[in-house]
Amino acid sequence: MVIARRFGVGSYTWPWAAREKTLTAQVIAERALAAGLYTIQLCDNIPLTGLQSSDFPPGMTIELGTRGLASVPETLALAAKLNTPLLRLVIDTHDHEPEPGEIIETVSGFLPQLSAQNCTLAIENHDRLSARTLAEIVAAVNSPFVGICLDTANSIGAGEGLETVLHHLAKHTVCLHLKDIQMRRVSHLMGFDVFGCEPGTGIVDFNATYAGMTRRCQSVILEQWPPEATVEEAWAETGIGLIRRLKSASPAETKSVSGLESL
Repeated sequence: MVIARRFGVGSYTWPWAAREKTLTAQVIAERALAAGLYTIQLCDNIPLTGLQSSDFPPGMTIELGTRGLASVPETLALAAKLNTPLLRLVIDTHDHEPEPGEIIETVSGFLPQLSAQNCTLAIENHDRLSARTLAEIVAAVNSPFVGICLDTANSIGAGEGLETVLHHLAKHTVCLHLKDIQMRRVSHLMGFDVFGCEPGTGIVDFNATYAGMTRRCQSVILEQWPPEATVEEAWAETGIGLIRRLKSASPAETKSVSGLESL
């Protein structure tokens, strides 16, 4: 089967600029357009209040990102104004780490609005919940409007490598965050450091990971963990080149991962 996917950049492509408050939605849109990309993902690390569809070039797709279950209704209201097809959600906040039952119940309550707006909620894998648990949550909600935002690095914090994450979550993935990382044994040999690296120089195979997506995957977004602001722009340029090469090879045929049947 042939699929058309969105390819783009997000506010976590330039996390230092976002932290230094020099990154805006309009700047991201301009950088994406200059690179020939027409999708941007605006997340919780930049201001989103007051955005209008007229703020962006015609034909650009605006995905949104939020943090915490309680923030979803307000962000969905903004999504309606921007005709947003996908809302990425990090479940946990500093003061609320809900159990799976609460997550399932709360997310299920969003389904009528998601359906009415034709917007997909993409739950991101993060440090606390295992990939298996996230897969169980999505299966329990059982809606075409709820899936996974699969980040290629985050589940390291839950003690899981990318192969495990793909095994459990590839078939549920509606958005892919491509981010490269490296691991290095510390000098005293008792442990490892995990850190971001320039896209294409680490342990994440962008091509193979992308090939593992099923036809549920709507978008592919570049993200980064640069160690400092001085390398951020150069790394972004490299990563955008990799994203553009994936885009140029698309539409792509659906493939399966680890024996899982494509959906």
